[in-house]
Amino acid sequence: MSCTKASSPTPPIKSSKVQMMNWLSKTPITHRGFHNNEFPENSLGAFEYAIKNDYAIEFDIRLTKDKKIVVFHDLDTSRVTRTNLLVKNSTLSELEKIKLEESTYTIPSLVDVLKLVNGRVPLLIEIKNEGGVGDLEEELIRILDNYKGQFAIQSFNPLSLKYISDKRENFSIGLLVGSFKKSKISFLKKFLLKNMLLTPILRPDFFSVEYGVDIWSQQTMLKIFSSKQIIYWTIRNESVANDLLTSGKGVIFEGFNIK
Repeated sequence: MSCTKASSPTPPIKSSKVQMMNWLSKTPITHRGFHNNEFPENSLGAFEYAIKNDYAIEFDIRLTKDKKIVVFHDLDTSRVTRTNLLVKNSTLSELEKIKLEESTYTIPSLVDVLKLVNGRVPLLIEIKNEGGVGDLEEELIRILDNYKGQFAIQSFNPLSLKYISDKRENFSIGLLVGSFKKSKISFLKKFLLKNMLLTPILRPDFFSVEYGVDIWSQQTMLKIFSSKQIIYWTIRNESVANDLLTSGKGVIFEGFNIK
């Protein structure tokens, strides 16, 4: 399994982005790394295991109290560690000491993840930002400006994506959409996001869509922007994953090995 590389000449920004995004629909993407009982989600072990299997890697990022970026999904640490700390109220050094799921792996920083991957496989970076836009996005841009590998950025937060695309036109951004059943955001925010009403303003490069969700407004918006690539998440069935890849759609998957 191989990843598509960008062409060497310097084409206009739009053409370059299309070429650089080919991997989104060609390379299976591991959900929070290729994790299992040995390698916890969003751990360096899960990321190295994904690399060994030639998979792209999806992972989540959050901002710490001291304005650093950690790779972690939840608001707090209780689900996957023996501690109960809010990420936003904890420093990077505090979080880096916490063991993940009874393993020897600890919560990694974004810098450490990028050092480990070092361009060997593409990365799909999900921004987790439920607060004000600016600090996390600026730190992410600063770090990624020095990274040479392939990457794309996705988020449920269109304001976060808009901030980044305004600063870096060459960064590929994708809007995450789904049912929002488990979301605790306000009714108005949920209505705007669930129906993708900010899409014409954001004009993302791709969509990352919850598999199996059939919402009329979402399907309509996806048809309007049908030229954009689509990734489906989170696929937990191998035959479904293979069918989607064969049809030219990207997949974020977990729980099996795609053959």
